[in-house]
Amino acid sequence: MTDLENRWRQAQEKCDVYVMCSTLNQIVNYLPLENLKNRENKSLEIINLTYEDGENKRFLNKMWDENFSTVYNDRYEGMPWIDSDDIKLPRRFKCENYIREIDKCIDDRKNKNFIWNVTGGQRNILFTTMKYIEDNADTSSNHTVMYLEGNTQKITVGYYDRNEWKFGAVNNSYRSDTIDLHNLFRLAGYESKISNAVSINKDKNEEDFLDLLKAYSNFYSKLYQVNEEVRKKLIESNKWNKKENNANEFFKLLDGIKHKGEVTDDDFKIIKKSLKNRTNYLFGYFLEYMAAAVIWNAVKEMSKQDADFFQSLSHSVKVRKHDWREEEKFCELDLVLLLRSGQTVVFECKSGFMSAENAKSREYTAYALGGVYGKPILITPLSKREAVEGVKSDGYENITKAYSSARRAGLEVFHLDTLKEDLKDLFKDAL
Repeated sequence: MTDLENRWRQAQEKCDVYVMCSTLNQIVNYLPLENLKNRENKSLEIINLTYEDGENKRFLNKMWDENFSTVYNDRYEGMPWIDSDDIKLPRRFKCENYIREIDKCIDDRKNKNFIWNVTGGQRNILFTTMKYIEDNADTSSNHTVMYLEGNTQKITVGYYDRNEWKFGAVNNSYRSDTIDLHNLFRLAGYESKISNAVSINKDKNEEDFLDLLKAYSNFYSKLYQVNEEVRKKLIESNKWNKKENNANEFFKLLDGIKHKGEVTDDDFKIIKKSLKNRTNYLFGYFLEYMAAAVIWNAVKEMSKQDADFFQSLSHSVKVRKHDWREEEKFCELDLVLLLRSGQTVVFECKSGFMSAENAKSREYTAYALGGVYGKPILITPLSKREAVEGVKSDGYENITKAYSSARRAGLEVFHLDTLKEDLKDLFKDAL
């Protein structure tokens, strides 16, 4: 254990006061707090660095603070905030004014041990925190500054010792095995309803959804190996006119894949059941389940390297903001992969047309739900070769347009045939 890691371990054990910065992305405040609250027989005071109300509607600190307190109070029912304080800082930065406000709040706590989580703050918060600790050098050993690194899922720790700052990353991650998508979205001000979900490293999952993923996995193994004409017809099926026998025609196409081996009669029955009552755009639903199966298999394989990295995969997630008055007003997310660091990857599976405006909207939704920890990705049924060479087919127009729209909007695109490799590349720096 390095000196820095030892210092961080002691800081967590001794921490009396947890200082956090009000932010849209409240998960960065919630996860470290969860670890501190799990200590036995150790109370904790919470100080929230927030801002005075202002005219700038981009910074809704009051709403962000309410989101946090709602989730916190539900999670720790019967364990209310202990002597919790808000330090309301002026919108206009002036270091001496900020220090004065901080000093007024914690003057009678100076001999206590502090952890300052500056992840959610602007640079001026970091400067102010460091200046405050430097000005109180006689008690500087009681203060530890922390910052959560999103890309590496590591914690950067700093402390002031003998008139100099010492910073460095510690091996401790800030992951949580209890975080769930519902509370993550509530921290961002959204309610959610999830149709299907599986936990990555838990044995207890809904067998029906697991069986569904396994069945689609077997189909996927053949989809890009069999006659290319079969896959082309599946994609073109989205343009069929609305007819009652569309489902039967679609299942005939799937039956052609089934007879190529590996796909059992039971698999076929499960897939037909998942698409029952659908008469149009069956390939769109088929693509969602297929992508879910590939993602599931990929993260299970990657979890062998790091069992604590992924938390859950959810399908068909409906989200709505707290202030949306109409119950029917919601946004539906096709697939959401949740990491134990509180990060999310939101997948949009597109088998038909999508405008550039819609692509930008999906990107905005992902970031609104997960802050900078939310990553939006489009999944296309086009193979990587087809996308590069520019496939020309009567049934592919809408898909190629959706692909182009996503690229123009700056949305990252994954291809169904290389989805597993794309996912591994996405997480290579963190695993």
